Amino acid sequence: MAHFRPLQVAQFHPPRYAHFNPLWVAQYSRFLQSKTEEALKNRIRREEIRSYDRKVLFSRIIWFLIIPLAVTSLALLAVYILQQETSQSAFENYIITIAVSVLLWILTSFGVTKPRLAKLNETRKAQIEIQVEERFSKEIV
Repeated sequence: MAHFRPLQVAQFHPPRYAHFNPLWVAQYSRFLQSKTEEALKNRIRREEIRSYDRKVLFSRIIWFLIIPLAVTSLALLAVYILQQETSQSAFENYIITIAVSVLLWILTSFGVTKPRLAKLNETRKAQIEIQVEERFSKEIV
């Protein structure tokens, strides 16, 4: 009589003459099916997360680098154009403009942009799981 070992996830070694045992064959086929389903879901999830990460990176570059630089450069241009002969030097005007721009950027970043991006991130991760299930069901059929 053959000795049957319990199912193991890491390795699944069939006992001797196991192909004659219908119980073992059923367990083994369920084991293989669950492994392939999980592998397919993981592949789909990785693809969706990779595309989402690219979108997040692009969004962060725009919101945290390009827009603040554009606003600061426009403010410096406005100071240059509207500068009049006053008691302050041009250098002081530029320093004040940069400081105000950085302060506004920090307040806007932490007060408005970052919470909105975090909320969007949470909803998008939930949508990724829904998309994984949809794509999985399409690829199975």
